[in-house]
Order: sequence, then structure tokens, then C-alpha cells
Amino acid sequence: MRSVVILDDDTLARHNLVSILQQSPYAFLRVFEAATVEGGLRCIKEHRPCAVFVDPSIQTGSDDLIRHLILASPHHALVVTTQLKMFEVVYQAINAGCQGYLLKPTSRAEVLDLLNRIVPIGQEAEAPIDLGNPIQSAVAYLEQHFADPITLAELAQLVYLSPSYFSHQFKLEMQMTFVEYLTHLRMKRAKQRLRMTDLPIDMVAEECGFRRASYFTTQFHRIQGLSPSQYRRQFRDRLFAKSLEN
Repeated sequence: MRSVVILDDDTLARHNLVSILQQSPYAFLRVFEAATVEGGLRCIKEHRPCAVFVDPSIQTGSDDLIRHLILASPHHALVVTTQLKMFEVVYQAINAGCQGYLLKPTSRAEVLDLLNRIVPIGQEAEAPIDLGNPIQSAVAYLEQHFADPITLAELAQLVYLSPSYFSHQFKLEMQMTFVEYLTHLRMKRAKQRLRMTDLPIDMVAEECGFRRASYFTTQFHRIQGLSPSQYRRQFRDRLFAKSLEN
């Protein structure tokens, strides 16, 4: 069973978050609470959660704490929760590789919107191939394996169709070609990684399925009208400007 860990020494904040989770479509998640860093790391090690909510103020040096949590379990999503309307806190969280940022007191809508991005419901296991809906089965497979090297012929074979017929049906149902849809999925992930991490561009490219950073940069600019570096800088500038308004 999937779980989340809430690492916060603010009892009311923990209880508020637990209440939101229990009265939502994510009630199936087991919730473990910790009021100390040691307790939180123990929970992470024992339960291998899919997400960790942490208030960096629980310990001096929020960036070190966040990085430590990421190293303890690199596969979970890390979400910063804080009462501080400070750009520096947000910037540290982004650079450390966090997947989300919530301002206390957390609202139900914001929590659920974030969870919908990082803990999709119904994706615990790989979707089975439905021969009655081969294109949708192919789409479901792509959404889970878009970062892997995969060709149209391989995907057609997976759903027992000829490459030519699969290509025709895919474009008919999806209103775009196989390559266009695969690129769309990879770009969507790349934009998220550019916004939420400080990873080098070549690492973002490789993580999202682009084998050459130069090709990734060319395609990104063609689609977004900006280079990956410009896109990241634009997002940071807007985030900084927004923080000055609060």
C-alpha cells in the first residue's frame, strides 16, 4: 500500500494535512507523521513513501535538510510546506529538486492539485494491454515509458497491429502522430524538471528521453519559442516577482 510521510513539528499543521488527505480521493494513502528529523528519516526508510511533506524550519539549514531527505529516498516526491512567503525558501526548494511548494495554512484545493501531479491515482501498476482499445493501450504505455527508447514499430507490435495501420489509427484517434505525441510527453516532463530542479540541461534531456542535448534544445525552442535555459530563467524571474507582491 502506498504511503506519505509528514515531517513537521507543528502538530496543528500535521493534523490539517492528515484531515485533507483522509477526506479526499487520496484516502487510500497510509499517512505517517513525524515531529523530528530522525523520526522522519526512520519513517522514510521503513515505509518508502511515494511523497514526503516537510517544513524546512524543523531544522536550521533547510537546503541541507531537503537534500538529505532526497538522498535518503531519491524516488519519492518531496513537497515543502512553510509559513514563510520568502523567495529564498522557494528557490532553495527548487534547486534541491523538490516537486512542490505549499504555503501554510495549506488549502484542500492546493494539496489535491499537487497530489494529482505527483501521485496520480490508478497508476500503481503498469496498465494492461486492451486489444479492444489498442491505441489507448499504446497511449497508456507511452505515458509510463516515454523516457525509454521506443519506436513506432515496437509499440505497434506491443498492441498486435502492423506499423502502418497503427500509425494511421494513432493519428486518427490522437489528432497527432506517434512522434508528435511522444515529443509532447517528453517536453511536458522536461518543462516540469526545468521549473522544479536546477539540473543541467543535458541531464534534463537524458532523463526525459532525449539522447542528445542539442536535439532537445532545438526541439524545445521550436515548440516553446525559448531555449531550455531561457524557459527556466523566465520561470524563476516570474516566481521572484510574485514573491515580491506578497
